[in-house]
Amino acid sequence: MESLSEFLDELVFRSQCWCIASIGGRGGFKVGSNDAILLYIILKGSVVLSSMSNPTMRLEEGDMVAVMDRRAHTLRSDTSCAVDELSFLNSAQYVDSPPVFSFGSGEPDHQILCGRILVRWTGNIGPTDLPAMIKIRAADSLVKLDTFLNVSQGGGSAATLTHAASLVLVSAMMQDPQIQSLFSGTNARNPIAHAIKLMEERPHEAWTVGSLARKVGMGRSVFATRFLDEIGKPPYEVLTGLRMELARELLLETELKISEVGEKVGYRSESAFHRRFTLHFHIPPGKLRRDRAVGKR
Repeated sequence: MESLSEFLDELVFRSQCWCIASIGGRGGFKVGSNDAILLYIILKGSVVLSSMSNPTMRLEEGDMVAVMDRRAHTLRSDTSCAVDELSFLNSAQYVDSPPVFSFGSGEPDHQILCGRILVRWTGNIGPTDLPAMIKIRAADSLVKLDTFLNVSQGGGSAATLTHAASLVLVSAMMQDPQIQSLFSGTNARNPIAHAIKLMEERPHEAWTVGSLARKVGMGRSVFATRFLDEIGKPPYEVLTGLRMELARELLLETELKISEVGEKVGYRSESAFHRRFTLHFHIPPGKLRRDRAVGKR
């Protein structure tokens, strides 16, 4: 097994999906299940973070938390107030600087910098091996609150925020006892993490629940049940999410034809790829590419 240093050195963090959530009075927001790390930095006030898989967590100004388990969660001023959906973080839109979304009513008492961070995992360790959440207290963070405040506005701020977040995440993982224990030599390989890694490495392959189960040495029904319990989604939904994220990257960063992008992520039919991409991101692949081209002018 690789060392902790090697594991951290090989991680690749990517994102230009950042926003600021402003909460006035009693209010908050919820974020649905997704395939990324969600990083929250409390710029002002304090909020309560809740999810079905973890105890309620109070976050004070300057605190940061990385939600690693991909499950739906809420952030609000208190546990009894209503929340609205912050769909922006699930849409994975690229921005140059973070837009502001308002919740609740009245003057904003709480502000949260929110980032959706995609991670390219390497080796035998994957997201299902990691803690569901990692909290970083203001006093322990290598990147201080003032730094995030200073770089959260203006052109290019989204890219700068991702670089700062990478440093925060690597430092937090290095110090987390659960992650340290993964490299003690006493942990067996997680078959669900292995299955996700297979899908990440070969998204074009026609994976089924049965073929994935065989690859990781499990029975089909046991594998399907465990996968759903640990990830909160069936394998096909995770595979679709991985394919769509890769397709988005190829559309934005290469000159491949749309049909070629579809083939690289497992779709032999361009029309089937077009339908799935549009359903997933709420924008056709061609329009996504055109909008990106206009933004670069």
